Amino acid sequence: MRVIAGQAKGHKIRGTSRKATRAITDRIKESVFGILGDLSGQRVLDLFAGTGSLGIEALSHGAEEAFFIDKNRGCVKLIKKNLSSLCMSGTVYPLAAGTGLKRLGERGERFDLVFVDPPFGTDLAEETLKQLDELNIVRSGGIVFTRHHAKTILPEAMGKLLLKRRKKYGESIVSFYGRVER
Repeated sequence: MRVIAGQAKGHKIRGTSRKATRAITDRIKESVFGILGDLSGQRVLDLFAGTGSLGIEALSHGAEEAFFIDKNRGCVKLIKKNLSSLCMSGTVYPLAAGTGLKRLGERGERFDLVFVDPPFGTDLAEETLKQLDELNIVRSGGIVFTRHHAKTILPEAMGKLLLKRRKKYGESIVSFYGRVER
C-alpha cells in the first residue's frame, strides 16, 4: 500500500495482517481523490480507519487536520506509526466509530470530509450516515465518502446528507454524500 499523490506521493503505508481489515486498493483511492481534488485547509475524519490510509492520503492532498477513529488498538498503533514514518500528524482515537462520533459531536467538532469504510457484511455504513446527520458533524457543503459491499444498498438521502455520486469497483461501491441545508 502506498500514498498515491500529493506531498507524500509514493511513500509506503504499513498494512495490517488482520483479515477483517480490507485495504482500499490504489485504483479506488486514485479515483476517489481525483474526484475530491484539492483538500487544502479541510478538516478530515477517517472512521473505521484501519491503517489510516484514507486520512493519510487526505493529508498528503493538503488537508489541514485529520482525525482517525478505530476500535482496534493494533490498528491505532499502526496509524500512529504510519503518520510518524511520513512526518505527518493527526489525532487518533481508540474507540468504536459510534462512540467516537458522540464524543466529537459533544465537543462541537465539524468536518469538511468524512471517510466511512466499515467492515463489509454489517449495517454500519447506514448507521454511521444516520449518526453523522443527527450529530451535525459534517459542515454545510461537506462530503461523506462511504465504501460498502455491492450487495449493501444505501439510501439516496439520510437527513441532510444527499447522495451525489456512486461508483462500483468490483465488489466495492463508493458513494459520495453531500451535506445540504434544506
